[in-house]
Amino acid sequence: MAKNYNSDQAKIYIICSDLCSEQFEKGLKDKNYDGDITVLPSYKKLPRGYIQVAALKSPDLDFSLTSPIANIVLGKPGKIDLSLFKDLPKTKTPEHLETLTRKITQNIKGINFKDVYQGFVLQGTKVLNGHVVSLRGTKTLQEWIMNALAIQIPILPFWSQELSKNTKLQAKLSSAKVHLGFLIQYALMAKQVFDGVEKAKNNSGKGLPLNVTGYSRGGGLAVLVSLATFITNALPVQMLTFAGPRVGDPNFKWIFDLLINKAIRVVNMADIVPVLPPESIEIAGQTFEYAHVGKEASFLWQTGDLINNHLEYDNAVKLNVPTITPPMPNKPVTGRP
Repeated sequence: MAKNYNSDQAKIYIICSDLCSEQFEKGLKDKNYDGDITVLPSYKKLPRGYIQVAALKSPDLDFSLTSPIANIVLGKPGKIDLSLFKDLPKTKTPEHLETLTRKITQNIKGINFKDVYQGFVLQGTKVLNGHVVSLRGTKTLQEWIMNALAIQIPILPFWSQELSKNTKLQAKLSSAKVHLGFLIQYALMAKQVFDGVEKAKNNSGKGLPLNVTGYSRGGGLAVLVSLATFITNALPVQMLTFAGPRVGDPNFKWIFDLLINKAIRVVNMADIVPVLPPESIEIAGQTFEYAHVGKEASFLWQTGDLINNHLEYDNAVKLNVPTITPPMPNKPVTGRP
């Protein structure tokens, strides 16, 4: 079993994943819903002691199929105008990042805004092993488009400024890059995450770690949230995700692994999502390299259907399906066992 993998904690985070989905669905149906997870069906399964301190909400970028971002994802002629994002690497705080990203995306032709729930922040206790940020998986076509926007841009400067204090990191900082689609989705709620974690930290006193979790797309966002909160909120961070994709290049992986030494990715070897984006991908004439962060806890749950292979993490975790430490192959396992 992968070092630091805790099956009991994994079961709690699967419940959190279910709550994220229920929160999203209730938000669509009830315009007056405020993101409170205590009113959701799965809340009764959550161990007592957690206190919700934030509901994370950000725009679901409603693309037209002729928008610049949709065009590049769909492989249509032309290039995405990266000059739209030229000021992102100049942001100095999470608040600045979220404000600027909202402004940029509002100005992209063919995009409309529609706020939806993305997850929540829980204040925890020592017995519960700390606080939790939980992020949901993909629910909309627009999010699938953003997930496929695998062009890379440099890591953010307020991260770089803090990291550059460590001489071991300086050589990696100038070239480390991350997935643009995931970065935008994180950036649209960056201040909310920062504020929620600060509230949990201040309410409970210093010393408790932050546990960041997410499923699928949420697993990708969890990588960015883990690094960002480690740097900007100045507290210990642990990450445990399910079905998470690759998020950054090898230099980003090197930085992440150096700073976040308790990071586990739970993956089904029959699931295609954890092998995306590919280790090397060409987009609009450019080649981008990707690498997974952290350690892997792999299991095999083959249903014979790619979609179901991606959806069965809750059953596998609840049934204590054994995990192994060797990394999974670069493509999903085929055939039934």
